[in-house]
Amino acid sequence: MRVKYILILLLPAGWLLYRLSAVDSALTERWYSGVFYKGLAGLLSTLTGWLPFSLVEVLALLAVLFAAWWAAALIRGLWRRPAGRGAALKEAALSLLAAAGLLFFLLVGTWGLNFNRLPLADILGLEVRPARVAELAGLCSDLAREAGELRDRVEEDGRGVMAPRGGYRGVFERAEAGFDLAAVNHPQFGGVRLAPKPLMLSSLVSYTGVTGVYGPLTGEANVNVDSPSPLLAATVCHEMSHQRGFAREDEANYIAYLTCGLNPDPDFQYSGKLLGLLHAMNALYRYDPRSYAEIRRGYHPGVQRDIDEIARYSRIHQGPLERNVQSLNDLYLKANNQRDGVDSYGRVVDLLLAERRVR
Repeated sequence: MRVKYILILLLPAGWLLYRLSAVDSALTERWYSGVFYKGLAGLLSTLTGWLPFSLVEVLALLAVLFAAWWAAALIRGLWRRPAGRGAALKEAALSLLAAAGLLFFLLVGTWGLNFNRLPLADILGLEVRPARVAELAGLCSDLAREAGELRDRVEEDGRGVMAPRGGYRGVFERAEAGFDLAAVNHPQFGGVRLAPKPLMLSSLVSYTGVTGVYGPLTGEANVNVDSPSPLLAATVCHEMSHQRGFAREDEANYIAYLTCGLNPDPDFQYSGKLLGLLHAMNALYRYDPRSYAEIRRGYHPGVQRDIDEIARYSRIHQGPLERNVQSLNDLYLKANNQRDGVDSYGRVVDLLLAERRVR
C-alpha cells in the first residue's frame, strides 16, 4: 500500500518537473534535450535496435490485454463479494492512480520536457512572423511548381500513384541520409541511429487516423506502412524527428520537409515537397479560396493523382474510432502547450514562410 502512495505522488512530481522545464527553455535545450535525452535515446537505440519488430507496439498490446483482464477480474470480484465492494473499489482506484503516476513520470522524464526546449525557429535562425496572403500564395505556387518538377523523377505503381523506391523498407534504409546532411550545420539533428520500424497492425491502425507514433520508453520511431505511399518518406522523417527530441508537431513536420529535401533521392524530395504543399494550400484555402483554386488547377497530373489517393485513403478509414483517437491526440497536444491541438501540425506553414524569406 505504501508503494502505491509513493507512485501516486509521481503525478504532482512529474507536473512540477514539466513546469520547471518551461521556465528556462535555453537551459532545457542545453542540458535535457542536448545531453540527457540525447544520451538516453542513444542507449535505447542500442537496447531495442536489434529487434526486428516494434517493441512499443508489443508492449501496448500486452497492456491492453492486461487492462481487459484486470477490469474483468475486478467486475467478477465485485459481483461475487458485495460486502467488500467499497474496499475493493478503493484498492482499484489506488492501483489506477499509482499506474498513472508511474507512467506519467516516465513519459515526462524520458520525453515530455522536449516540449519546452528552444523553438526550432531559434535553433535554425528563422524569423517567424505574420505573413500577407500574397506571400502565402507565392509559397503555394512555388511548392506546386517544385513538386511538379520532382514528380517526373519518381516511380509510379499500376494506378499511376507515386511509389517510393524499394517500398517502405527502401524508405527506412535511406531516411538517415537527409538527417546526416542536416546535422552538418545543426548537430541537434544527429546522434540517434535507430532505424524506423513498421507497425505490425498497420492496416488496423489506419482506422485510427495515425500514420506514425514515437515510443519514448523504447526510443522507436514507428510507422504505419499502410498509409499513402506519396507521403510515406515524409511520415518516416517526421517520426525520426520526434526520435531526435523534437516534440512539437509543426516542428517535426518542418524537419521532415527539410530532411526530405536534403536527401539525395528524388522520392524523398518529392514526399517532403508534397507535405509542405498540402499544409500550405490548406492555409491558403482559408484566406483566399480563389488563389487556392487557381494554383490547384495548375497541378502536375501526377501530383493530382497522389493527392486524390491521399483523399481516398482518408475517406475509407474515417469513422468513430478515428474521430475519438484524434480527439485524444488533440487533448494530449493541448496539455503540452500546443494550443492549437491537432491543428498545430499545420503551423509548419509559418516555418516554410520563414525559410522562403531567407532564400
